[in-house]
Order: sequence, then C-alpha cells, then structure tokens
Amino acid sequence: MLDAAMPIEIPPHLLSAARVVASRRDMLHRLPRNCAFVEVGVGIGVFTHEVMTICAPRSFVAIDDFGLDRVELLWGRPSAEVFEGWGHQGFYEHRFEREIGTGLVTVIRSGSAAGIAALPDDSVDVIYVDADHTYDAVRADLQACLPKVKSSGRIIVNDYVLTPADASGLRFGVIDATNEFMIAHDFAMEYFVLQQDMFCDVVITRSANINRAGFNQTDEHAAAVRRGLERRIAELERSSSWRITAPLRRASRLLRRR
Repeated sequence: MLDAAMPIEIPPHLLSAARVVASRRDMLHRLPRNCAFVEVGVGIGVFTHEVMTICAPRSFVAIDDFGLDRVELLWGRPSAEVFEGWGHQGFYEHRFEREIGTGLVTVIRSGSAAGIAALPDDSVDVIYVDADHTYDAVRADLQACLPKVKSSGRIIVNDYVLTPADASGLRFGVIDATNEFMIAHDFAMEYFVLQQDMFCDVVITRSANINRAGFNQTDEHAAAVRRGLERRIAELERSSSWRITAPLRRASRLLRRR
C-alpha cells in the first residue's frame, strides 16, 4: 500500500483520454441510459433526482447510513426543518415513494463499504461514491466497488479535492485514495467534472474501455453525435443535389491526381 501522507501521482497513460466536462449534469448526459446505477451517500436526494431524470436507469440502489437527522444544523437550517419531520431516511423514502413502490429504487441503510459489499458481483454499470471522505474510508469504498462494477462500468468519485469548504484544516483523502486505486487496478480517468468551488468529480473506468482515439466506446454523448452525423450523410447521399454534382466531384478528384 502507498503511504497516504505522500502525494500520489497518476501515470500519464491513465490520464491521456481524460476530458473536462462543465458540470455533473453534463456528466450525466454522457453516461449510458437504462443502466444499473448505485449512489453511495444520497443526502436529501437532489442528485438522485437528476440521475432519474437524465439517465433513466433501469435500477437504482441508494446506500446511506441516513444519519443526517442527528446533525443539529444542515446548510444553516435545523435538520428537523430540512427533513420536514420525517427524519433523514423517511424524507428520502417519501421523496422517492413512487420509484420505491415500483421496485425501481432499492434503499440500503448501511455504512458505505458494507452496503457496497452487499451488492451482487458484476451487477453495476455506474456507482457514485459520496460518503466519508477520509483516506481509509474512500479506499475501503473503492475496494468494495471493484468486484461489483461490470468490466465496462464506471466509478464516479465525488469531491476530488484536498480540503473541505470549512475552516477545520482537515485533509480529505479522496485524491490519494482514488489515485492509488487507479494505479493499482489500471483504471483510467475518463472525465474530470467541474463543479462549484472546484469540488469536482472524477469518472474512472478500466483502461481497456478506452480506445486508441482516447474515447470510451460506450460514451452515450459521442455515440449520439456520431449517429446524427451518419444520418445527415445518408440524407445527403440520397438527395438530388448529391447525384447531380457527382460528375463534378469525379472531375475534381481526377484534377487533384494530376
């Protein structure tokens, strides 16, 4: 194991395909639809709602210890007021009552690593890790993810940043634990996701999923653009103007050869 006190540098080949995207919403538009999605650390369900809206997953697992109602203040408000008297888990389950009722959403009340470990192996397309940000906790969460994520799957790590937004002086272990995991298990960075105050996310996937051009072959956004271009080319080739100008194109090619 690498020393968590030392900065861990990612080898260039694990970064060569990485692309910067504008926000988490932009990132979600680039993820596969109809996927098996797991969110670890769901808070009050804001990100869950965005995943449901944009990715339309076929299954969604929410893992959390649901302990935020034990905190006196959340975002400057009494936690009892934030959760409208429901408590943390009750508030989340009430918000997604319909999705839970249909079986789309499954809620696991657990610590993060233990909750991840309870998932079936090779069952997850995308897992979003946003739990305890200490080095040991992030390291344990990522190790637990490894057998659960499909060979083509992605792990998204939240708050890839050194320090929290308060004056505590604490050091997050997210960067060190993530970099160490990437090196140890040959995961490449696919996206560096910009976010407010630079509390960015990173999307990582097994390096074998990145093709020689540096793009993930399951990138939904790139695939949609490619399909659109292919449709436009096909329409152009069927058009009368394309047929009429065919002799001119042939003459142009002959002139270029001379």
